[in-house]
Amino acid sequence: MYVEIQRMACPFCVYSLERNFEKIKEVKDILIDAPEGTISFNIPKEDPPEEKYLKDLVKKVGFAPSRIK
Repeated sequence: MYVEIQRMACPFCVYSLERNFEKIKEVKDILIDAPEGTISFNIPKEDPPEEKYLKDLVKKVGFAPSRIK
């Protein structure tokens, strides 16, 4: 999965997002690129998180999600 995030710029931003995305059941291989404003991760296809859940997770940390795929 792939999430674009607005206003992510520093190592603390990356740390905060990573900690929250690790809470998703069975998430693996989280890769956060602050300069590009993206998070990618692997999760089993049979049980993906809902888009609303991912958006709420990003907003909870203080960022604005722009695209999820």
